[in-house]
Amino acid sequence: MTVKSFKPMTTYLSEKPGQKVKVVAAKNFPTFWKNVNQKKYDIVRGNQLHDIVSHENYAYQFIASNI
Repeated sequence: MTVKSFKPMTTYLSEKPGQKVKVVAAKNFPTFWKNVNQKKYDIVRGNQLHDIVSHENYAYQFIASNI
């Protein structure tokens, strides 16, 4: 679902010179948090708790919120 919902944005950004955009969805939460910890993502999209944990524990910058 995540990959499908972000496809239009991915396609648009990938058409720009010098941009390579790829949406990656983890299979499960342990894999997600392992990838967050290893900085495998440039942007983390989750719920509000994921946003806070990603920022406080893994130094991701908080740029937007889904309210």
